[in-house]
Amino acid sequence: MAPAGVEAILVEPGPFATNLAGSFVPEARTEVLADYSEQQSIFNGMLEGVTTLLQSADFPKPNLVAEAYLKLAEMPQGSRPTRTTVGLPLGADKVNELTQPIQDGSLQAYQMEYLLKTKIK
Repeated sequence: MAPAGVEAILVEPGPFATNLAGSFVPEARTEVLADYSEQQSIFNGMLEGVTTLLQSADFPKPNLVAEAYLKLAEMPQGSRPTRTTVGLPLGADKVNELTQPIQDGSLQAYQMEYLLKTKIK
């Protein structure tokens, strides 16, 4: 897409303070839960921990994602990063840092490095 002047970028949001946990609907088929009570207990503990974490006053707010998109849109064509992490990256930033050169190198090895450059109109 880059040779046609179209930039493809990824915005990778981490976890944000939302009501995701409150949107879960309890399993209606209680006989299923009875067969998996140990797993249900693990899930409930995880859900409680995540809910507490997400309600922290210091936890990132979802508006950071919209702000990241706006910042990227305002950047000059051809200068945007391939990937942008937002909020708590939980290691995604490190993975991106390590893998981007490998992906770029693969394109160069196949003499396709032109795919790395956005045609600026």
